[in-house]
Amino acid sequence: MAITELLDDTLNGMRRSQAPGYMLSALAGPLSQLPKLKSLLPPAAEYMCYLVHGKVVYIGHGNGDRKIGDLLSADVKTGAQVYVVYSIDPRFGKVQAGYLEARLIDRLFAAGVPLAN
Repeated sequence: MAITELLDDTLNGMRRSQAPGYMLSALAGPLSQLPKLKSLLPPAAEYMCYLVHGKVVYIGHGNGDRKIGDLLSADVKTGAQVYVVYSIDPRFGKVQAGYLEARLIDRLFAAGVPLAN
């Protein structure tokens, strides 16, 4: 069972989800608060997969320096939420983050979700 921690006491605000026994964790919140959200990533979380959910969905992966949402228009970013999936396990690297990105794109495309990428 995953545990979700509301970091600013609202369901649409910043939150962290972790499940005991799993290697992945997630941070989520408004895209407008991305710098604060990224500051909550543990230093050991070198690579991540992320999803920006606004009028369309954009999925990507990268390291901690990744400029999340930089390819999206201001219209798409307005009111968007960002989900950052990361791990402190050293086995979760660039290859695994890229694989997770590809799986999310495949699954969401099959479900008919409007994707920006």
